[in-house]
Amino acid sequence: MIRLLQVVESKIVLLSNAMQADKLRLEASIKQCEDNASNLYQEIDKYKQEMREEISKLREQSLHWIDEFIGRLETEAIASITNFDLN
Repeated sequence: MIRLLQVVESKIVLLSNAMQADKLRLEASIKQCEDNASNLYQEIDKYKQEMREEISKLREQSLHWIDEFIGRLETEAIASITNFDLN
């Protein structure tokens, strides 16, 4: 019986140590998530900036396409005015 209790006690100690290690890793992860100066935040900020730049490029490209479309539409509309009988 004593040997069985010793085995159970050693397994409880191992489990307690594993839980403590998991708790420390969890606390470190939480600290990293809350620390604005951490590598995680630096990486997030880097990707945010890249996304902003890409969105800006897409915006400029879209505006260029819209300007070209409106220009063509105006040119074709003006050219076709003479073909319509307004009376």
